Amino acid sequence: MRQILILICTTLLFSCTTKQPTRQSTGELTFTSVSLTNFYGATEAQHQGIINEINTALANPGKHKNNLELYQFLEKLEKHKLLTAPQILLYLEKDSLITVHLSEEAYEKIINFKYIDLYKEQKKVIVQLDIIQKDTRIFYAEKISSVTKVDGTSRINGRTMEFIEN
Repeated sequence: MRQILILICTTLLFSCTTKQPTRQSTGELTFTSVSLTNFYGATEAQHQGIINEINTALANPGKHKNNLELYQFLEKLEKHKLLTAPQILLYLEKDSLITVHLSEEAYEKIINFKYIDLYKEQKKVIVQLDIIQKDTRIFYAEKISSVTKVDGTSRINGRTMEFIEN
């Protein structure tokens, strides 16, 4: 009887754990000039300092009302263990940009692309990946299915840019 009860409880436990739905997406790798939410490469001491700053701001919302939404967003990133994860900006379609946090393995596939090199070659990078939405405006990809360099113009902050050469 006890074994049957344990078997039933175990089955219920495993059936309740659900895998987060993924969405296959394809978009252009877009480069960013500045990001206030990217702490990739931070040391443990820097990471702890960021956490302390977030906690202080959230404990005193009146004092930090101008940046409260940012601190709340950073808290969500930390909750999902993505505060120090690498991230990319992905241009999906007209006026549709999303930030996608990546695993280290996925990041290795795109780390060597540089905007200036792609600009000189008149190329852009198309990335195909499975995206998991962890929270509102928080997306994650464990792996990148494909990375393809194609003819075109790369984007910075979602816009195509022209260099003025002397």
